Amino acid sequence: MKSISKLFFCDLKTYLRDKQALFWTIFFPVMLVFLFGLFDFEKMGTSHVAVIDEAKSDESSKFIEELGKIEIFKIHQDEKDITKAKESLEKGNLDFILIIPESFEKPKDFLKIESFKISAGFNIPIEVYYDETNTQLNPLVFGILDRFVAYSNLKAAGAPQLFFLDKKPVKSRNIKYLDVLISGIIAMAIMMSAVTGMSTDIAESREKKVLKRLFVTPLKTSHFLMAKIGGFLTISVIQIAIILLISIFVFKVNIFGSYFLIFLVALFGCALFLNIGFIIAGLVKSTRAVEAIAMFITMPMLFLSGTFFPKEVMPRVMASMVDYLPLTPLIDALRKISLEGAGILDLGREFLFLGTWFFILLIVAIKTFRFKEE
Repeated sequence: MKSISKLFFCDLKTYLRDKQALFWTIFFPVMLVFLFGLFDFEKMGTSHVAVIDEAKSDESSKFIEELGKIEIFKIHQDEKDITKAKESLEKGNLDFILIIPESFEKPKDFLKIESFKISAGFNIPIEVYYDETNTQLNPLVFGILDRFVAYSNLKAAGAPQLFFLDKKPVKSRNIKYLDVLISGIIAMAIMMSAVTGMSTDIAESREKKVLKRLFVTPLKTSHFLMAKIGGFLTISVIQIAIILLISIFVFKVNIFGSYFLIFLVALFGCALFLNIGFIIAGLVKSTRAVEAIAMFITMPMLFLSGTFFPKEVMPRVMASMVDYLPLTPLIDALRKISLEGAGILDLGREFLFLGTWFFILLIVAIKTFRFKEE
């Protein structure tokens, strides 16, 4: 045990003195937390709407006033010329132009909507100019305008309000985008440090003849491996703790599940990815080649396993395939714990995938890794 503890602390000190390793294992994940934490993903975008009031009547003023109460609309009334307004629209300074005609008065007939041209009275159009390339914003804004004008129709016609919304708030978990993202960042940090860190560490030790010198000492192979694995598991604990502390105390990230279970699942994932590190180190000899292979393996998983965006946005065939990547069940398990408060019994599917991958990779690692270079 003495040899294990000495080698463990020696490896840990060496790792903590390696600035490049510290950057990718600690500072890079923390940088991502700060980067995404500073963005307000919950805030809905504002649509800039120029309103040209040619009627200048009490009814048109009331119409504009009510329109300005809609949260996502920023009303601009300083633009009086339609040509200049269109130029602003083409330059991207405006999203929509609404023209209220001179004949706009309180109509005797209902207001009615025809396509995206809002018409009042005797087919007097309230024209709406918009950027046809803005395919995401247009349906939302036109839907709001449709409902707003429909409400104005009834109000102008003096129709009684037969139905209304009886709003009954129910307090639910306030889950932010960063709450979802943190689990992915933790899994990413663990995978990158385990795969790249272990494989390059072994490759450098082999190139510097450290493994060869250790082989002629009384040090057992099992002790060497236990010290290495223990060191990387300790690094993972530090990674998880720092990411969680910054996320919770700086960006108020919500964790609804057990912190102990988060660490337990994450460390199991670390052990899984350490096997990949051993496999790469066993098959590839040079450090540069090891780094390239490690990046080749980890980068696709990083972007396909739902680290930064949901798998649902992928094509259906691809989404079903990425479920079987080693990183996917780790992220899913961490998100279930942190967002849903899941217990260990609720993670059966995730543990099945993680356990299967662990034993497959362990067998391959045993077959491919050699303590001494042949």
